[in-house]
Amino acid sequence: MHDTLLIKTINRDQAGFRNVFFQIGDMDTHISELMDLLNKPDSPYAGRCLFRYNGIRLKLEVDEIPTVLALLVNKGVPVYGVYEPYF
Repeated sequence: MHDTLLIKTINRDQAGFRNVFFQIGDMDTHISELMDLLNKPDSPYAGRCLFRYNGIRLKLEVDEIPTVLALLVNKGVPVYGVYEPYF
C-alpha cells in the first residue's frame, strides 16, 4: 500500500505561518550544509526547521518562501519541490 500525500494550495492572502516542505535531492550529502545554513543561532530560521530524510520543513510566512528557495539554490542544494502538505 502506498501513502498518499495531500498538498494544500498556498493562498497568499491568508496571513500567518505555514509548514512549508522543501524536497531536497540527496539529503544525506547536504544535511550538514543545511544545518549550518538554516539552524545556526544567527539564522532567521533557527528553531523553525525540521529535518526529514528527504527534505526540510520550515515554519514560514508565504512571502519568505522565495527567499529561502533562492538561499538554497545559491548554495547549490538541489530542490525538487516546494509545497505545504496537510498534516
